[in-house]
Amino acid sequence: MAVKTQYPYIDGNGQGHDNLVKHYSDSNKYIMQVETGAKYSEAVDVYPCKYTYVETTEDLPSETNEK
Repeated sequence: MAVKTQYPYIDGNGQGHDNLVKHYSDSNKYIMQVETGAKYSEAVDVYPCKYTYVETTEDLPSETNEK
């Protein structure tokens, strides 16, 4: 139940980015950027990051595989 970071950020193609950092919840919750109050499912920022994030109590929507 915490905000996790991934540095360097690894994109969907497996490419690492030393200039980026990813923030996300380890418990399927939204995260909130403290400085702005904006909520995200995950956030990718320039490293070093000037923002801080906290986990909210709001669950992310469940992923469904509808065809």
